Amino acid sequence: MAKKKILGDFESKEDLEYAQYNLSIILINIEKVVVIYIVAISIGMVTHTLITHVSYLVLRKYAGGWHANNSLNCTALSVLTFVIFPKLLLKLDGLVQNYLLDNKITFLTILLSLYLVWCYAPADTDRNPILRRSTRIKMRNRAMFATIVLIIVLLFINSLSAKLCLLVGMMTEILTITPIFYKLMKRSYANYENYKIT
Repeated sequence: MAKKKILGDFESKEDLEYAQYNLSIILINIEKVVVIYIVAISIGMVTHTLITHVSYLVLRKYAGGWHANNSLNCTALSVLTFVIFPKLLLKLDGLVQNYLLDNKITFLTILLSLYLVWCYAPADTDRNPILRRSTRIKMRNRAMFATIVLIIVLLFINSLSAKLCLLVGMMTEILTITPIFYKLMKRSYANYENYKIT
């Protein structure tokens, strides 16, 4: 009876399955976020984790990129990327300050970021190929805009630790859209090329 009532709210069984799939994705992502921030709270890294995570997500939305092959690996890598790695880098105070205060290195990092995003965004996956060329162009342009916004924020932030976390988030995402990273992870790149629609 309850099943019939639920099915009645959807036009077809496929619509119901699609809704269930989306709900499961949302719940899995909530679970990941909870784990990430529990670890961040436990080692006093909430603010730094948030900056790293947000800068990553701002670019990820349009640039796409590599995905871990299962939820457990994704959660473990997220904790390493957004919590542990920034924590380790922040312990290297002198090295970090020298890097962030060196205008030449900062300038080269900015140029490299823009170049890689222009060349490789958006990067699709074998499960979610970006088939239409117009969609890929639109996403690349939005990824470029997001990168420029992050760079502007980077240049105007006074806190060196915040600068570092923003850079970690941004560069992690940029790394995951490059063909060499896909190759290292043994995953197929430019999956849309396997389809006729362009």
